[in-house]
Amino acid sequence: MDDDYAAALALLLLIKKKQQKKKRLWSRDWLKKRSEESVQFRLFRKLKAQDPDTLRQWTRLNDQQYQELLCLVTPLIEKQNTNMRQAVTAAERLTLTLRYLATGECYRSLSCQFRISHNLISSIIPAVCKAIYQVLQPLYVKLPSTTEEWQKVAGDFYS
Repeated sequence: MDDDYAAALALLLLIKKKQQKKKRLWSRDWLKKRSEESVQFRLFRKLKAQDPDTLRQWTRLNDQQYQELLCLVTPLIEKQNTNMRQAVTAAERLTLTLRYLATGECYRSLSCQFRISHNLISSIIPAVCKAIYQVLQPLYVKLPSTTEEWQKVAGDFYS
């Protein structure tokens, strides 16, 4: 009886194993080549060295503005590498977001250009936009702090 029970249990486990879904890949092969084939590593670097005017048109910032913004947002958007994979760098995150803001391209298109999954892009762009707002708002957006300043704003609005 114990042998029949063990055989039935083994058969049940075998059937269960066959019914399990096939595991999906964690990352596609073409995404793994980000450090070699991404526009961040190829086009961006060539434009920076050879054609800064085109780079400015592509990101809507000159190199100095880009570097200043990168320095400001890096502490907020930088991620740590893990044993499993290399993190998307702060520069890649910023460039990706600037390209999205400049063109409005869909996430799938940006995914092919930057070699970053569209799922990750959907979390990167809002996070970088939030970081840009956090660092630039105190520098460029001054809200009125007194009643008189608010009344002046209201008066300017209606005139």
